[in-house]
Amino acid sequence: MNQLSGQDPEHVPDYRELFSLHERVFVVLGGGAGIGRQSAHALAQAGATVVVVDRDGDAAAAVAAQAGGIALTADVTRRDCVEEVFADAARRAGPVR
Repeated sequence: MNQLSGQDPEHVPDYRELFSLHERVFVVLGGGAGIGRQSAHALAQAGATVVVVDRDGDAAAAVAAQAGGIALTADVTRRDCVEEVFADAARRAGPVR
C-alpha cells in the first residue's frame, strides 16, 4: 500500500475527475477582455460555473454568453462593489469556492 494515498501503488486515479472544476463557482474580475476573457473560457471548459465581471456590461455579457456563465457589471476598484459581486454570485450560482 502507498502510505500517501492509502491505495495500491499500481492504482491510477481518474485524473480528469481530480482536475475537474464541476460544481465549482469562479468569479473572474475583468472578464470582459484579455486574460480575464481567456480565464473565463478556460474555467468554463474545465467544468466550472463562471461569473464574468467587468465594468463594461456588454463585454461581460458577451463573454458570459460564450462561456455559458453569468454576467455582472461592477467597478471592482470599489470594495462595496466587490462585496456585492460576491454576494450576487453566491445568490445566483452558489457558493464561490
